[in-house]
Amino acid sequence: MHVVSGKQFEKFVHDGIAAIPEKFRAKIGHMAFIVEGEPTVEQLEENNIPEGETLLGLFEGVTLGEEKSGPWNLPPRIVIFKKPTEE
Repeated sequence: MHVVSGKQFEKFVHDGIAAIPEKFRAKIGHMAFIVEGEPTVEQLEENNIPEGETLLGLFEGVTLGEEKSGPWNLPPRIVIFKKPTEE
């Protein structure tokens, strides 16, 4: 296992997003990318992840085809989980 600081891991995520070709990055410009330590029990259960397995990342939100406007809609986000990625 290779462990890096939270700041370094966030830089890796940022650099990875920056490396996405512009024609695709333009379509995800409104999306938030978040780094969290590891998925919660609720996230694992909601996504039917078997015991002993985990998530490296997770999309949360409304997809482009389902988007509706309104102040109640939070921007979609992709959560990257640091600990499982390092393992």
